[in-house]
Amino acid sequence: TLPSHMSIWTARWPSIHQVANKLAPLSGGKMVETSLSTGIETYPDLLIRGGRTAAGFTGGAGVQNKYGFGRDFDVYLDDRYFGGLDYSIPAAVDWLKANGSNPFFLFLHGYDVHGQYDLPESKRSSIAYTGAMNGSIEEQAKLREQGLANITEPGAPAHLHGVLSDEDGTYLAKVYDLKVKAADERLGQFISQIKTMGLYDNSVIVILSDHGDEFMEHDGLDHGATLYQEQLHVVSMIRFPGYGRRQDITAPVRTLDLFPTVFDALGIQGPARVDGQSLVPLLRGEKLELDVYAETDYRLFVHQRMLRQGDFKLILDLLDGKREMFNLADDPAEQKEISSSEPRRTYEM
Repeated sequence: TLPSHMSIWTARWPSIHQVANKLAPLSGGKMVETSLSTGIETYPDLLIRGGRTAAGFTGGAGVQNKYGFGRDFDVYLDDRYFGGLDYSIPAAVDWLKANGSNPFFLFLHGYDVHGQYDLPESKRSSIAYTGAMNGSIEEQAKLREQGLANITEPGAPAHLHGVLSDEDGTYLAKVYDLKVKAADERLGQFISQIKTMGLYDNSVIVILSDHGDEFMEHDGLDHGATLYQEQLHVVSMIRFPGYGRRQDITAPVRTLDLFPTVFDALGIQGPARVDGQSLVPLLRGEKLELDVYAETDYRLFVHQRMLRQGDFKLILDLLDGKREMFNLADDPAEQKEISSSEPRRTYEM
């Protein structure tokens, strides 16, 4: 959550903005809490400097103000650890009622589909399942740590092979789906409220996820330890005022392109030398072929990089040099590794 959101905030890759984990190692083995360098401009920085009031209503944890997200914000709510939209939305609505008549930037966030956010047992019990899992946050935490503990040597995967069955993975995915449904309903209620306040028609609205979750597609659970599609392919939508036509973009894009796109559409100059770029040409029907890149140094257990060019995707493990190549056109679930049959492409990527 932390590196993904900071990449959105800055339109820079994690290895550039350097906020890859909550803690970073110093010499001598000491760990220090990370925070975005004051020398790196964020897009909200520029919106505030341009006269907009900024407010953030979040679930805390990986998007806490202390990491650099809430600079100069009028208010930044982050006092829950893995709070949901049921907590952040009421506060956001109250703030909008008092401040929505002036130009503003609002960051609304929740961990509603996270493993650390509980789904009531009454809803979990509605799932047909005969196994031993219960879908609780305590169980999710135990399984996440167990998967990481199974990394026995540099480059080995975090896995739960032999721990979770296919039925267990399916059950936990259904728990996740119920969380998504509940979050979707909360977000729908929020959008109804901003319509009632008269803010919907003249606001740019972006809805996105910062990452996905895996449910044993590659023998793992949760997120952070791999760069497969179940973690990287996320929800991403932008609504511009005055445009009623829906336009689906099927070409690969990046979450760090979102702020450059909005700034371009508004005619605002963004920070210099960023890695993201505007997607407005795609909205005009022009061709824009972007290399998609991703990084994870999750809790310093793993160090992986991913490059996607068209349908070809390469995952590189920096610890042992392992390379995995996939053709997503033929193999969207990434089950057929093809580096041996694509040696030149693998080498070049």
